[in-house]
Amino acid sequence: MGEPHVVTLRATRAGDLDELSLTPPDLTGSRTIRADGVPVGWVAASDDGDVPVVTCCVDPAYRGRGIGTRALRLLLDGLSRPVRARASAGDAAAPAMLARLGFVATGDEGEGGDVRYELA
Repeated sequence: MGEPHVVTLRATRAGDLDELSLTPPDLTGSRTIRADGVPVGWVAASDDGDVPVVTCCVDPAYRGRGIGTRALRLLLDGLSRPVRARASAGDAAAPAMLARLGFVATGDEGEGGDVRYELA
């Protein structure tokens, strides 16, 4: 699969991600990412006090095709600002994806050396 034509989100249901090794920690607030109808990952928004924190996980076989960026953009459309995100210190792709969406690094380090980002 090259770059998909259609990226959609839907509430994650039991079994949606069975063929992937990417299970979100809490299915309640997660959305399954589908690229051209195929489940390829998930996004979620949780609360950190009164500020939403977004998380995105795309199966490694589908990374590098803009799917995560498009899925996060869909999720962000329904959230009030500011919004926060984190990227693992060893993740080279996440900071670039977050920058494309307008997030800026706050300079704060979270648990395990995670870098925190904010979208105003």
